[in-house]
Amino acid sequence: MACGQCVEAAFNDECATAAPIATGAHPFTTLGASGSTSGVCADFGSPSIYNDIWFRYTAGGAGGCIVSTCGSASFDTKLAVFRGNCQGPLVACNDDAADCGGFTSRVSFPTVCGETYLICLGAYAPAGKGYGTLVIEQAGSCAPPCREIGRAHV
Repeated sequence: MACGQCVEAAFNDECATAAPIATGAHPFTTLGASGSTSGVCADFGSPSIYNDIWFRYTAGGAGGCIVSTCGSASFDTKLAVFRGNCQGPLVACNDDAADCGGFTSRVSFPTVCGETYLICLGAYAPAGKGYGTLVIEQAGSCAPPCREIGRAHV
């Protein structure tokens, strides 16, 4: 095998090693991923997400969040978002968003300021792997922390 064909395993191949991520556009690859997450998102009749990688996002606002590979991946993507931890409840999932013009995905969900969300990004089919850009958009913002105001004694 030529060196250009070698791909290391993805460090964020498991939920427990999810990579921290913030709002914005983030290039990704699933070429080194080997895991799959079963029974989480039954879009288009298949409940599994194959060759998945994981990201940990902390909401920077109390509004809606959009997570998307829309039009920016080289393979048929599938997304699932969980709240809190690896066993947290599923809050959103998608395969082939109607407005993405192909086989890429987009999810939107309400967020709680400072809450952690785990994003599972992978393929619809077992053979699906590739690269692309994951975009996270957050509406709203977190209120600044309250300051204690000293009390005067009367």
